Amino acid sequence: MDEGEPLLLERPAVRPASLIPGGAAAGALTREASAKRPAVEGRRRALLAAGAGLLGGSALLAGAFRATTRARLAAAASRAADLADSPTDDVASASTAATDDFEDGAADDFEDGAAVVPAAATGVVQDGETSDRPHIVFVLVDDMGANDIGYSSSDLRGLTPTLDELATSGVRLSAYYSMHMCTPARAALYTGRYPSTIGMQYENVKPDSPWGLPRDVELLPHLLRAHGGYRTHLVGKWDQGHYTSSYLPTARGFDSFYGYLSDEINYYEHTYPAPFTVGTDANGGPIQTYFQDFMTIPAANGSCSPVISHNGTFSSVLYTAHLREVAMEHAAGDVDNGGAYHGMPLFLLYAAQNVHGPLDTPPKELLTDDEWAQLDGFDSLRRRSFAGLVATLDRSIGELRQSFTELGLWSNTLMVLVSDNGGCRYEGGSNLPYRGGKHWLFEGGVRVPGFIYSLNASLVPSGVQGSTYAAPIHVTDWLPTLLDVGRVNASDGGVVSAATRDAWDGVSQWAALRGEVAGIDAAGNGGPRGETLLSLSTWTTCCDAVADDAATTCSGFLSDCSDQDTAVVTRMASMRAAIRVGEMKLVLNEFEIPWFTSCADGTDVGGAATETAADGNAMDNCGDNPFSNITSFLFNLTADPTEEVNLFGDARFADARATLEGRLHYHQMREVQSIWQPESTTAWSTWDANGGYITPWGDDDDAA
Repeated sequence: MDEGEPLLLERPAVRPASLIPGGAAAGALTREASAKRPAVEGRRRALLAAGAGLLGGSALLAGAFRATTRARLAAAASRAADLADSPTDDVASASTAATDDFEDGAADDFEDGAAVVPAAATGVVQDGETSDRPHIVFVLVDDMGANDIGYSSSDLRGLTPTLDELATSGVRLSAYYSMHMCTPARAALYTGRYPSTIGMQYENVKPDSPWGLPRDVELLPHLLRAHGGYRTHLVGKWDQGHYTSSYLPTARGFDSFYGYLSDEINYYEHTYPAPFTVGTDANGGPIQTYFQDFMTIPAANGSCSPVISHNGTFSSVLYTAHLREVAMEHAAGDVDNGGAYHGMPLFLLYAAQNVHGPLDTPPKELLTDDEWAQLDGFDSLRRRSFAGLVATLDRSIGELRQSFTELGLWSNTLMVLVSDNGGCRYEGGSNLPYRGGKHWLFEGGVRVPGFIYSLNASLVPSGVQGSTYAAPIHVTDWLPTLLDVGRVNASDGGVVSAATRDAWDGVSQWAALRGEVAGIDAAGNGGPRGETLLSLSTWTTCCDAVADDAATTCSGFLSDCSDQDTAVVTRMASMRAAIRVGEMKLVLNEFEIPWFTSCADGTDVGGAATETAADGNAMDNCGDNPFSNITSFLFNLTADPTEEVNLFGDARFADARATLEGRLHYHQMREVQSIWQPESTTAWSTWDANGGYITPWGDDDDAA
């Protein structure tokens, strides 16, 4: 959502502080002791309090990050163990003392600004050791295009040193495909199924959408938890429905959730960017309000608690602190072979808000002088602000890695980082050299950055470290792939039911990524995936619906509707779809979207103006109606990866076209009706009663 050109803050002359905040965030680390396990809980709380000393005791972003060391974790655990038989109230004194131990010597843990990690034993997993199942950190970046990460970017090199290091030391995915927008991409990730087979193929979940991911489908976190013994946590964006509590992430397999429920929020105030018209004033004018969307659900099927105390804090700061909290709690729960989480692997999904709009400028303390100087060199204000969000994402991932390293978790962790869809040029994203972007079915909308990394050669063997994997991977592949990583053995007839496995569209890529599949050539031929359905929908929205279900406008763009609450979804006579089989890609009934250059200069690569549509209407969102011709395309992606030569009408490729059309018709027969529904104004009164926070508002009996 475009809110005009953002203004950058003055470039600071200070070094960056950590993304870890203090104050209330530190206090939130402690939990009430368990009556059944006082000794274990005492050790756990002492460890968390020790970590809290790192997060608290100073103003927000006021100093350098003070490293947690394993030696001090051991000391804190030992101190707590001495009080194992003491009343629960005595644990507080142990926690305070443990915090003091950390504060007294934390400065010694730095050499040239980097934390030194002692090798002292702590009871948590040590470097070089492996548990039965590895930890999995999955980072889902929001709206990062092909040109938006340093190692493959024409203008962002130097802004993502952590991501560049991990990607170039791991396995880069050069043919990674996701969906063309946020909600369908996440549905595909969680279910391993094409969105068109579960009704999630059309549009995104908004704050007041009375629909969501079907509740009868088993999701990735549930499968990992139920069959792999994983602790599962989601930090960041959900966007899969919150009409009722049964749609919430903690009702779908996550042990905890910290983040926002809808599709986008402001980075500082954590409000949905668009106002809601909740009534009219005495003069007939609109009464508008903004609702906040930031909450925590600390336990599976627990209650929602709005995150109120940190309004005004840049959200990446909060996510980074919570990521560390999750890691600390997991490590503390594994202490001395008697913790509540002993022997349990961790699945942490960081659905980052970055780099989605709106383009809020990061706090000046988060970036270095050199980074600000690089940002100052951008001519486009949108691209400049976008680049700042990229840089703070990199810093967040760097501190996540540091936390896992200090806590002894990193050596047995697989990290996956991918984008959910292409970049939105109206929010500063860039998809060059590919055509189009977010919302569109060309490569720029669906072919996005990705890589895997592990320090552990038993996960990512030395023979593939630093390599590029050219075979196509689809977002649906992560479910069976990660189940194989977690040794659930789902893809070969293990504990997951046959009915569940048969419904998956994803295929496991784990053996191929590890270099164990022969015959994959440099062009990506020979990989596990023979075809990739990139999108399919025969559904559209119509505005101004009347009693007999007729409609006056059926453009398929909600932005064309004056009153979106009365829009209806209806089936089209044709499908809008894209599929890749081998090196050939077929796109049916798509707008003629160009190749975009820098994000705010108003031109495409041919020099034609694109900020204004053909009919004179202003375009300020990458999902608005482009008012261009709708046609079909056939491309040879090996010879033409940037989709410049349309072979659809070329008789030499008639057989290839017929084959791909046949596959699309097969997938069309599998399509189910879109479950999209117009926004529900009944949500607003509930949110108002909840202090202005977006929460579930419906009745499960009425849910789709």
